Amino acid sequence: MIYQVSGVEVARESSELQSHLKAAYAAGGRHARPRCMCVPEGVEMYISRVAGHYLVKRMPGGGRHHDPMCGAYEPPAEVSGLGQVMGTAITEDPVEDTTVLKLDFSLSRVGRRAPAETDSEPSDSVKSSGSKLSLRGLLHYLWTEAEFNRWTPGMEGKRDWNVLRYHLLAAAERKEAKGHLLRESLYLPEVWREGQREEISKRRRAVFLRKASSKGRKELMLLLAEVEAFDIGRYDYTLKIKHAPDCAFVVPEDLAKALGKRFALEIALFKEAQKADDEGADARDPRRGHLIVFGTFSIDMVGAPHMEELTLMFVNRNWLPAEDIFEIELLEQLMTRHRFVKGLRVNMPASRPLATAVVPDAEGGPTALYVVRSGVGEEYERVLEELISKSDLTAWIWRLEQGDMPALPSPGARRVSGYRSKAQGSAARSAERVEDGPAA
Repeated sequence: MIYQVSGVEVARESSELQSHLKAAYAAGGRHARPRCMCVPEGVEMYISRVAGHYLVKRMPGGGRHHDPMCGAYEPPAEVSGLGQVMGTAITEDPVEDTTVLKLDFSLSRVGRRAPAETDSEPSDSVKSSGSKLSLRGLLHYLWTEAEFNRWTPGMEGKRDWNVLRYHLLAAAERKEAKGHLLRESLYLPEVWREGQREEISKRRRAVFLRKASSKGRKELMLLLAEVEAFDIGRYDYTLKIKHAPDCAFVVPEDLAKALGKRFALEIALFKEAQKADDEGADARDPRRGHLIVFGTFSIDMVGAPHMEELTLMFVNRNWLPAEDIFEIELLEQLMTRHRFVKGLRVNMPASRPLATAVVPDAEGGPTALYVVRSGVGEEYERVLEELISKSDLTAWIWRLEQGDMPALPSPGARRVSGYRSKAQGSAARSAERVEDGPAA
């Protein structure tokens, strides 16, 4: 990837990129926006500052204008769950370098805990499902911002909790919700090191106790972690998360029962992953995966966390979200041969068609891959047909009722096909080394 910053072309891997971005960011409106030179005319982008590091980001709605092989390429809104929430539940401001999020769940409460709820499918009503983000919607948005819905074959084996935590926290930077910075309410456990048990526990307790309250308005936090196990106690359930073995999250019985019903499939996939682990299965066994929990929790006066509302998401062995075993099978086939972007529903219900993945490097051009479950109904088929007819992408469809998966699209050119100037010529070898993308 080559950027043009203040008239100078700089490769993404260049040691000079940060100094150019810093100067342009400080100048603000006095400098033209940076451009990604993946196409001859370039595509306008903007600079964001995250933890002292400067990033070049896509302009709102600008991802589809990049070359399909460019790392900044984004599938069209019509095949992405983000299409219905951008500009309403999610408002990006490139000038101020901020993003405002509207949430349909609370980050505080007064008095007793609300009745048990889990992150459910949006109901049919006159209210727009894109007006506010559900818990699942916010989780999918953060996963997308951290680019864990993107894949190139070179990423195999390069993702772990340490990598995820770093990029998810970065994704939450400069995001505002309920009048506060989202990062201040977000807890992702740091990688557990037994030799640093006391130091890690002390840092976590300090964060939790700042939110503790005995009465009145209670501030809630957001947990984003990998599930270790659910344990049943005498009066309630306990959620154990990885990388925090000394901290148990209390899940009230009514919430636990609702959880078991709503997320029965995710929990079943998690149990299969645990079985594969217990059997010592190969690292590339398709049963392997992780269960992600995301939800709000309160802290009592002794510092113990209590879950208030939550959602679960199963991710495969490479941390790509998967809705069921059919998506897991499709992802397994794609991971060894294609770049792709995994579709995430955000607020979209399962009753609406969504591309499981978009493959930008297919031989016939960018291709949207759909998995159509049996018995979806006439309305689903009508919407799918309309979606495909209006989209610029080629469509590939696996209809489960017809049996085995059809042949996947053949890989096409794996090199960005855009502009290549003299400045890029000297940086070409460096730029091509990142063709398979970062570990994130």
